[in-house]
Amino acid sequence: MAQATDITQAYADQFARLRATLPGAADPKLAALREGALARFARAGVPTPRLEDWKYTRLGALLDAAFEPAPPVANGIGHDAIDALSPALAGGPRLVFVNGLLRADLCRLDGLPDGMRVESLGAAPADLAEALADRDADALWSLNVALARDGAVVTVAKDTAEGDPLHIVHLARPEAEGEASHTRHLIRIEPGAAATVVESYFGPDGATYWNNGACLARVGRDARLRHFRRQQEGAAGLHRTAVRVELDAGAAYESFGLFMGGALGRDEISVRFAGEGASCTLDGIYLGRGTQHLDCTTRVDHAVPHCTSHETYRGVLDDKAHGVFQGLIRVEEQAQKTDAHMLSKTLLLSDRAAVDTKPELEILADDVQCSHGATTGDLDPAALFFLRSRGLPEALARAMLVEAFITQMVEGIGPDAVRADFAAAASAWSGGESGGAKAGGSA
Repeated sequence: MAQATDITQAYADQFARLRATLPGAADPKLAALREGALARFARAGVPTPRLEDWKYTRLGALLDAAFEPAPPVANGIGHDAIDALSPALAGGPRLVFVNGLLRADLCRLDGLPDGMRVESLGAAPADLAEALADRDADALWSLNVALARDGAVVTVAKDTAEGDPLHIVHLARPEAEGEASHTRHLIRIEPGAAATVVESYFGPDGATYWNNGACLARVGRDARLRHFRRQQEGAAGLHRTAVRVELDAGAAYESFGLFMGGALGRDEISVRFAGEGASCTLDGIYLGRGTQHLDCTTRVDHAVPHCTSHETYRGVLDDKAHGVFQGLIRVEEQAQKTDAHMLSKTLLLSDRAAVDTKPELEILADDVQCSHGATTGDLDPAALFFLRSRGLPEALARAMLVEAFITQMVEGIGPDAVRADFAAAASAWSGGESGGAKAGGSA
């Protein structure tokens, strides 16, 4: 990991070394776009708790040194190892990124739904300007724009019927110490189409690496995107992903996240309504133990009338884990007839665990139905007593109650394969198994 007293200068030097190899480097407009993004990052710097959105999350190692770009990996991992990470999804179509770069030999695209086209970021020059959109960006999003070397461009044609989920696997190699990946995805669902996309993140326990991912999703008129994300980085990994969604009239976006890996993980999702009659559902579970820090931050902007949003997040924190839920719903003056609701529930299994919860409503319209709520506490003592009175050991009784708390959320997942995948991962956590998942071998 290259030491630097000035992090922004270190990343500027890194950009200067990489710029000729980045997708679209020969296009002056794209080069200027990346340079502008780097300049915005340089002005803002790595976020600190002085910023309201980062009040509860300290990025620690990211402030001390610049993480270097991970090198390409040509061998050392096979299909069986990838299959073992998500057995329930093993038979479907998938893309695999190792160290943020596409591994075509590990992809499986013969089962893609009719009407879905998938390309790598580097192979989609016509789409690069859209994929690298940087408006209203924060510093880490801008850094991703500047340094993104690869990602997926997924386009679902008009009126395409929903098929099997597309699984996008992200994997850090075991030797990833001090390395960073800035993967970037663009998902476009054209009018009347429907699709399901699953993103999974895995990494080794023995390396401190950084995954700075970004995804831009545009859902057309009367279209639907179901988007599932599973974050199971290695024990020392640093993870930050940001998802930005724009919904046209009548569009629907459904998101579910399972966040349980890494020393520090932050997931951000931002949804903007651009057309009337659209809807979004944002659900998530964060599971932390040891000294993990897991941050779930959401923003929903109701800018037009007659739209609905519902979000529910649940957390379970043990040992000295720290959780954060920040949710903002903003209703503009013209967004009458908005229906928006937010709920956060957290279980603290240890008196050393902590959570910071900040649900917010900003309502400028007067004809709306909006609510938010948050609860924090330990397991229900009456339920625990009931199970103990039936002869169950305390550890098993507690694990059963935790699993029930989690399962209520997971059971709502639509596609059977995705539900099975997430349920197995969550059940392993509640049963006491470690959060890190590895592909085995040398990636």
